Amino acid sequence: MAIELGIIGTEYLRDFIESAMKRLNLGVKHTLYTYESFSDLADLYHHIPARITGIITSGSFPSRIILKTYPSTKRIIRPFNNDNAGIYKLFLKLSRPGHCLNLSLIYADILEASGLDLEEFLYGESETSYPEAIDRYTASQSLESLLNAEQRLLDQHLKLWRENKIDLSVTRFSYIATQLEKAGLNVQFAYPSVSYLRKVCLETIQAMRINDLRGKQVAVVQITVKNEGDITHDLHNLLLSLKRFNTVNQLDFLIRPTPLGFEVLTSRQVVGHITNEYTSCQLQSFLQHRHDFSIFVGYGIGEDMYQARIIAVDANREPARPPYAACCLITERAELIGPLRSGLPLVVSRAVSDAIQVAPQKPGLSSL
Repeated sequence: MAIELGIIGTEYLRDFIESAMKRLNLGVKHTLYTYESFSDLADLYHHIPARITGIITSGSFPSRIILKTYPSTKRIIRPFNNDNAGIYKLFLKLSRPGHCLNLSLIYADILEASGLDLEEFLYGESETSYPEAIDRYTASQSLESLLNAEQRLLDQHLKLWRENKIDLSVTRFSYIATQLEKAGLNVQFAYPSVSYLRKVCLETIQAMRINDLRGKQVAVVQITVKNEGDITHDLHNLLLSLKRFNTVNQLDFLIRPTPLGFEVLTSRQVVGHITNEYTSCQLQSFLQHRHDFSIFVGYGIGEDMYQARIIAVDANREPARPPYAACCLITERAELIGPLRSGLPLVVSRAVSDAIQVAPQKPGLSSL
């Protein structure tokens, strides 16, 4: 399936974004989703179709607001801020021949918001990366502070104009630029360089492809039953239920019989779906509701089919051991996740760490 990139921006940026994406010709489809102010972002993001698995936003403020509002989102979300080249280009343009640029009469919220001094940034010896600085700043802010940032910075612009302390506003906020233009004030919008936008897009697309491959990683589900006497009839009914679960949920299941139950070959993505991202087990609940004998479910996610099968069998044994009594999952990194029923499973590493390997050697003990 072709990659589709989502872009969150404003109408103010539409022409720039569409022109830049046409120039970049990245070979992927993109859709622009627009907002007017930061308060619109949560609802806008909520309505973006599920097929969009990667999004770039017009700055760290929008991306951070989304991530703080939806902390469990699985989408790739990357901001395209201003970059140093874009800022230098703007001020080089403002420093036209015969015009003396007085930095003391310029208020540049793009720098102040991240704690940077304009003169030091332009002429100092420190090599500050603006994208890194603004990303650190937004990460340290609360959701409320981020949502109020536009109005707070706009008020500061207007205050400085009223006090005749500036004769030029430089902003990276579309909302602020629009409001200052409506007021007839001298404002410059700081656009990022196209090369920087290309870098952000390519990094996002690569992360989307990696996520897609990770979702297709092989997974195995081991399902066994516990009942006194002949279980042939139980297994027949269990198979019917498995097929029903597969049909209802439209999953990619390949069901194979085992001596004590069934083995399901599938993918990490499917396992994530039926376990609500490793917090509960829809499959066990569905099966147990339909049958009166004990059913144990173990999930294994492996680097290959062999590993997935081995650890799925191991995971299937965990429910029979107290205190689990519910299905468990083991990853390719030997992480035991369970019990998958409370919504708050424990994650326990079953791997022997380097520290554990080394420590017993001193007193002559085994790492076991």
